Amino acid sequence: MSPTWLRPPRTLLAAAVIPASFALLATGRPALSCESEAALRAALAAAREPAARVSLANAFAACAERAGTPLIEPTARAGRFRALFVFAGEATSLTVAGDLNGWDTKADPLERLAGTDLWLRGVDLPAKARLDYKLVRNGSEWLLDPWNGRTMEGGFGPNSQFWTPGYQPPAEVTPRPGVPTGRFVHMTVESHALGGARRALVYVPPPAPGSGSGATAPPAAPARLPSLYLLDGLDYRQYAMVGTVLDNLVAEGRVPPILLVLVPPLDRISEYERSAAFERFLVEELVPDVDALYPTRRDAAGRGVMGVSLGGFAALNAAVRHPGVFGRCGAQSTGNAVPANLDALLAEIGRLSPSATRFHLDVGTFEERLHGDDLLAVSRRLRDALLARGATLQYEEVPEGHSWGSWRARLADAWTFFWGRQPSPSGTTPHVLPGPPAGAERFSGAPVALDVKDADVHDVIRQVTQGRGFSVVTPPDLKGTVTATLRDVPWDQALDLVLSPLGYGFVVEGKVLRVARREELAGS
Repeated sequence: MSPTWLRPPRTLLAAAVIPASFALLATGRPALSCESEAALRAALAAAREPAARVSLANAFAACAERAGTPLIEPTARAGRFRALFVFAGEATSLTVAGDLNGWDTKADPLERLAGTDLWLRGVDLPAKARLDYKLVRNGSEWLLDPWNGRTMEGGFGPNSQFWTPGYQPPAEVTPRPGVPTGRFVHMTVESHALGGARRALVYVPPPAPGSGSGATAPPAAPARLPSLYLLDGLDYRQYAMVGTVLDNLVAEGRVPPILLVLVPPLDRISEYERSAAFERFLVEELVPDVDALYPTRRDAAGRGVMGVSLGGFAALNAAVRHPGVFGRCGAQSTGNAVPANLDALLAEIGRLSPSATRFHLDVGTFEERLHGDDLLAVSRRLRDALLARGATLQYEEVPEGHSWGSWRARLADAWTFFWGRQPSPSGTTPHVLPGPPAGAERFSGAPVALDVKDADVHDVIRQVTQGRGFSVVTPPDLKGTVTATLRDVPWDQALDLVLSPLGYGFVVEGKVLRVARREELAGS
């Protein structure tokens, strides 16, 4: 039987609330006077009569129900928060299963407080986390958290969800009044490769703002559209709200109008697990039919393919094996079931032309133990292979799980990286970082993390080199902004990634790190 995560994932979007004085941190609601867990336990220990214990438990439960669960409060560690799951009712056992523990039904049992029907479980989490979960009663009964009312449908129905302070829900997934909308159009393709008719759903985007002609001006020829082929496309429509996201991004001027081609599978596992027949359908049948019907760009840089989980694996295979067709590729939480197929993909990445394709990868840091599989490690292997090859790569790790709530929040990052622009406060165009031209193996510095957007290059240089004992010398003409999300990258590689798009490099001379133009360093 295939791992559960290879099937269309179950996910949800909901919200956390904060007890006591912490309620305003995340929700803006009036603070509630729920006792802390420690205060509750102390009061219960001091209670002499059973009725007093029941009264204390009932009061805490009533407050938790009004506030919404899980209750969130800061811990003694900076940037960490404690999520307290609370349940009141009869059960022989109760656990919380979700992104926080790889959906393990035994990892986080709730404790029933003696003499009450109140159950508690506290879990420490980082800031900006957004996690899906359910309660599991008596080992087999899966429940939405009754005191967390916000849900979102996913491939396996609704889950409960919460987030810790610092997380910002993606605004672009919500329809906005007055924003022009596109339309969905059904199409059918007779596929010889797959032996029958296949359906797709095309989202024809709204026009870009200001693209209409004036009253006296002759009509302008419409610009050809970039196209993006979304595997698991109907799920992208239903759970990621891709039509709404595109409408809002076009209205903001962050991306041009993009033709979205939503491609549903018939047999997801066989078609997405490195299937030559599915790729022939995609490349030789669907793409030509779409190009014949719509005013699309015909160059590889104007065409992309994207997917989640096993669909992300299929997207990578299609882009790497057909770089003349797809010049943009998005892979979210990539995973597959056959290790040899992953090894084959990595080997093909090693032969890829560095300038062939622009890649976006994103993954949740809570995906390292998803039903026994480590998708975080898979994404890091793909990242390293692409960087070693010198590919143009945008890579993101976020404190989330295997969830449409995470994937839809990354769409704006991916699409602006493919074809759009990200506004810079200084008015200059930010540089999206490519991989090092000579490969990652030549770097050996201690690993660093870097997460910046439109940051001044001098500030980023200081951040990367801080505490390494160097005096840094930069030329007076060095200017530019940097956008990058890097994790566990050698510091010297990170610095090379920062400087390379600007035409600069660096050399270490004793205790001095000198930044100079690449041609100057090549001649020295």
